[in-house]
Amino acid sequence: MAIYSVKARYIEEKMNEFYQKLTDGAIQNQKPDGQEIVNSMKRAKITEPDVIQWSEMCFCSPPLKHERETVYNEFLKDMETSTIDEYADATIQSIVSEFTLLGFEVNILDSESITISGNNAKTTYTIRNQDVSFEQAMFTTIKENIA
Repeated sequence: MAIYSVKARYIEEKMNEFYQKLTDGAIQNQKPDGQEIVNSMKRAKITEPDVIQWSEMCFCSPPLKHERETVYNEFLKDMETSTIDEYADATIQSIVSEFTLLGFEVNILDSESITISGNNAKTTYTIRNQDVSFEQAMFTTIKENIA
């Protein structure tokens, strides 16, 4: 078993479908790694346009073999992995940077809230204990802007 730092390009036109599968239980119910995939996407952050990075535990050799075959290859490409000591989490500052890179206007309202504006949409997110969900923040924004 190892924990990996993972970096990949996401396929933008497939994000709505990925969001749906992450939230409807389709991925979560996958054995043996579905819950870890969902948790990993909650830790994921956008590090540059069309690129996400997250940490994930895996027992496979090569790393993320099963996860790639069953989920990731459908929604992500150019995946790179490296071994790390512990999970990495997103912070409010990393979320501000991520959405700014995507061209959104981000305003920090207080220590727990940010407003994200762009593409004729404005959404306020409340962040508890600096724990930001990629699933809630990034996919909800993409879903709203695609719909």
